[in-house]
Amino acid sequence: MKNFRPQTNLKTYQWFQSHFPHAEGFKIPKDFTIYVGVKITPEDNQANSAFIVARGSELSKMPDILFGVAEYKAWTADYAPLFEWINDTLNTVCERPMASTIWLHGDSESYKPTIQQKLKQAVRIFREDEMAGVTEMNWYIGEGKFFGLIDPDQFSVATDAFGLLSLRQEAVTWNFNDQGEPTKIGSVLDCLRMVTHRFRTVAKPMSMAEKIRMMIPKDAQEAMANAKTGNEKLGAMLNLEFQKEFAEMILNPRKFEDEFE
Repeated sequence: MKNFRPQTNLKTYQWFQSHFPHAEGFKIPKDFTIYVGVKITPEDNQANSAFIVARGSELSKMPDILFGVAEYKAWTADYAPLFEWINDTLNTVCERPMASTIWLHGDSESYKPTIQQKLKQAVRIFREDEMAGVTEMNWYIGEGKFFGLIDPDQFSVATDAFGLLSLRQEAVTWNFNDQGEPTKIGSVLDCLRMVTHRFRTVAKPMSMAEKIRMMIPKDAQEAMANAKTGNEKLGAMLNLEFQKEFAEMILNPRKFEDEFE
């Protein structure tokens, strides 16, 4: 992946927490959309892999960003630990541990009933070729629209999955050969490209109430919070109500047109 740059494409858990604080520490907000790419192989000499991705919501002010939340890669024919990892990670890291879509690699289609039974989540089969999603993945990475979230102690050198070791190794080694053909893409990147394919991820839109709240001037909200006397509170409340009604009129003019007809 020629565009991957740790300085651009990696962010620490603390950086994420500073933008999206949570009482329990590092947590993906409930209004983010969660996706999981999964690839299962029955042989010991091939890796079972998964990658969890979160897309920022409109309310987050980062609606175009994909966050690489966690990776899994194990050289074993036993797929049960993979299912346990997905379930445990979603429940531990995500405020709302429900994936919008779990993309299962086409070579792993026979495991669909098992993964549905174990995880009780929506599963779709990815039946595209080995290059599908690579262009989109490169775009996200090259345009600075992909941030892998990592342990700050592993920013310079990754030692395990908390530093996204497999993602970083595969991003460096995957390329094209002298004939212009793609070399075998790594299994973790396989999981990521399933998610990025055709730019099908979706940012959760803001509700009308959230849009109205975003349009209210900050000084009007602060005046309400800082009001002490009865007159100050009344004035701040009336101004706040006016700002809300004005914002709603801008966002939904048809409602007010109907009222005045």
